[in-house]
Parts: sequence; structure tokens; C-alpha cells
Amino acid sequence: MRLPALLGSLSRRLGGALALVRGRRLHDLDRMLLPFTFPRAGLHGIELRRTAAGSIEQLVSVDMRQAAASLQAAISPFPQVWLEDKGSSLAIHYRAVPTAAVSCIEIGERIAEHHG
Repeated sequence: MRLPALLGSLSRRLGGALALVRGRRLHDLDRMLLPFTFPRAGLHGIELRRTAAGSIEQLVSVDMRQAAASLQAAISPFPQVWLEDKGSSLAIHYRAVPTAAVSCIEIGERIAEHHG
């Protein structure tokens, strides 16, 4: 894959001033970019590695199991809508049921507010 090499070159040209932000987990990003390392954020900033060799910081203090259980129950009336547990975040997938979008967004906002 050319992307890791291209990003490695860009990082060198920028004197290391390159950070990547992604919606998936950092472990997935690590595998995709081997052997290159950069500061990076996963799950839209919930997982953070401030330096290339640093450890992963989890920037969430919510019990995701309770939030996931609440979300799963709330979306159960929509059988084609599914919940993806990303560990430090949750995603409601309603693409297969576009008419459920507004309801799913409201459900997500209500659960997020309730669980912090």
C-alpha cells in the first residue's frame, strides 16, 4: 500500500509535525500504517497517542456497557438498525433504514445526555 509510505514522507518533510485522526480504533490504524508511526487519534479523538511511541490514552470516563445496553433497548423497534460497540464509543448504524434517521439521532442524543 502506498499510503503509509506517502504519509511517512510527508511526516519527514514536516519535521514530524503530522498527526492523524480517524473514526476507527487506533489499533486498526496502527496495522494499516506499519511500519510508520505518527501521533494519532482514534474514535474521533477519544483514543489518543500524543507521540509516535507513546501509549494510548482513553479520554472517556463513561461506563460504555450501560450506555450500550440503553441504546440497544432504545433502537430495538428498528430491526435493521444496529449498534456498533467500538469500545470507547458507540455507533448507531441506520443507513439501511433512512426513515429511522431522525429517531436514531434523537435516541443517541438522549442516551448520551443521560450517560454523560
